[in-house]
Amino acid sequence: QQQQQQQLLQQQQQQLLQQQQQRAAQQALLQQRAPLQPPPPLQPSPQQVPQQQTPQQQHQPAASAAAAAAASAASIEELFSGKFSFITRCLECEQRSERTEAFLDVSLPVHSAGGRSLTHALSLLADTRELLSNSNKYNCEHCAGFHEAERSVRFAALPPILTIHFNRSSNGLASKMKAHVPPPLTLRLARWCEAKCAEADALYELYGIVFHVGATAASGHYTSCVRATEPLEDCAQDNDKHDEDHKNENSNNKKNSNGSGRHAADDVLCTDRDPGREQWVMFDDSHVSVLTQDKVTAMFMPTCASSCTAYMLFYRRRK
Repeated sequence: QQQQQQQLLQQQQQQLLQQQQQRAAQQALLQQRAPLQPPPPLQPSPQQVPQQQTPQQQHQPAASAAAAAAASAASIEELFSGKFSFITRCLECEQRSERTEAFLDVSLPVHSAGGRSLTHALSLLADTRELLSNSNKYNCEHCAGFHEAERSVRFAALPPILTIHFNRSSNGLASKMKAHVPPPLTLRLARWCEAKCAEADALYELYGIVFHVGATAASGHYTSCVRATEPLEDCAQDNDKHDEDHKNENSNNKKNSNGSGRHAADDVLCTDRDPGREQWVMFDDSHVSVLTQDKVTAMFMPTCASSCTAYMLFYRRRK
């Protein structure tokens, strides 16, 4: 009986296994016959969905750039812009007319005679009366006709930063007026201002100079010199070490010198170090040097034979 029961149990297990195999085969067959379904479309993330911009939004970048440019122009105008007053007197009826004109710099001619000062150049601009005659006669509204007239110029408004430009060109750009014009360290313009100029009594101090080095106005090299606002610390290199470093420069440093023959990171030269005097910093490409006031003043002396002459002066108004 036990053997019969075991045989019966084995038969049942075989039948159950066969049924499971048949069901698995049927499911595989159904999957092969079922049509393939396309995968669901990918849904873009909210960051990838392009949003339609309104016309106002489309113009925002251009408007921002325009606003930045306008702000920059306004800043330049606030710092550098002043006003000239051109006064014209008709010699026929003695009537005076006035016209204002904005300026960003004051251009002064340089003559061949040396030893002249900045105040002399300003006097030539403001104190000299221009005669309007011949083909350049003045059209007087009071006389209703063209008559000879005198024209002079005065400062109607002065900027926080006064920029003075020296016109050194002669015969076009073929030659250059090399006369040195010594500038004062402080400057008042009251004698050349109109009575209504609010800044007439302001005191200006020289703080920046642009030099031109060259024989003609059409070629040469520009350097700049800026007054230090506070005493400079001792430089890490003295003159001897500075010269020795340049003698020992390797080829890699020369490749990094941008063709100037000097290494930008190490080219800081200490000269005329005097903590008790005004200090200026001269910038000549990557070459930076510290100068005393006496050294800078000597560059403007009429006896200086160098072709390095002042091209622009920057005066700032003391508060």
